[in-house]
Amino acid sequence: MKHRVLMMTFMTLLISIMSCAQNKPHRDVKLLQASGMYKLTGDKIYVDANLKQTSKSNAVYYLEKDVLGTDLVLNDSNTGNYWQDYRYFQDTPVVRFIYYYYNIKDGTKAFVAKAAEWQGKPTYLFDGLAFFQKGEEVTAYMNYKGGKLDGEYVEVNEDRSLKFRKIMKDGKETDFYQTSESIDPYFVGKWQMLRPPKPDDSYNKKTYLVNEYKADGSIEAYENIHYDEINGWSAGSLEGLNKSKGFWKFKRTGENTGIMEVYFNGRLFERDEMIMKDRNTLVHKVIYTDVPPGTPVMRNYTMKRQ
Repeated sequence: MKHRVLMMTFMTLLISIMSCAQNKPHRDVKLLQASGMYKLTGDKIYVDANLKQTSKSNAVYYLEKDVLGTDLVLNDSNTGNYWQDYRYFQDTPVVRFIYYYYNIKDGTKAFVAKAAEWQGKPTYLFDGLAFFQKGEEVTAYMNYKGGKLDGEYVEVNEDRSLKFRKIMKDGKETDFYQTSESIDPYFVGKWQMLRPPKPDDSYNKKTYLVNEYKADGSIEAYENIHYDEINGWSAGSLEGLNKSKGFWKFKRTGENTGIMEVYFNGRLFERDEMIMKDRNTLVHKVIYTDVPPGTPVMRNYTMKRQ
């Protein structure tokens, strides 16, 4: 029960703090020691600015931990050597923690990370959400997988706006880089694409693609969903739902034109020339799309604001 409460507390803390995030950009987070060994040689574990263990006199932070629980999942031999795939059902399981790093000078919380330890050994790695904070405000947040940055890495400005977002993969930067300037408020909302009109086509008033551009720079693309203007969402159409989340950015080239790029997993999926006909009508002209050769692609289509 305690473990569940700690996990809920961690998630609540992250969500509440992110809502009021602000501060100047941080150091290069790739320099943070996200895996290694910490040995308790005194009253506390002391670390430097990059989370490497050091003496108390040279420390920037000290570490405290809360136990979340022990993994109890069968080892399926899918070895990536994340401690021999956790070595489940052997004598050395993996224990989950929340690591709290506090400032030496004033005892305030500076960095929080979900971590895993090889039980009985001083070996650890970050695995899950992590964030910097100043006071009660998050200044940057990121995600780790097996001790490597993987997923979103976000920093914010002093006015609480997005400074930038990167997508990391296996510890390396992908091609995706997003700033607040690339999130054009015109697009925010849900847009639906209609099938090209055909004689006696009963589907020509139904959507088969919906894009939802969100104010935080993410996008959700829904395929194979049908929507009828009279009856609303078609109940049977949700079978085979294909929903995936990514990020978008837009750069204007004229008063009502620009280039839209959509990324999934940090990889460019589509680049379109956009024509904003009016507040509720958007024309796509596909310049590039990452689909297998020979796949039919609709090069020009119109979307309506839903």
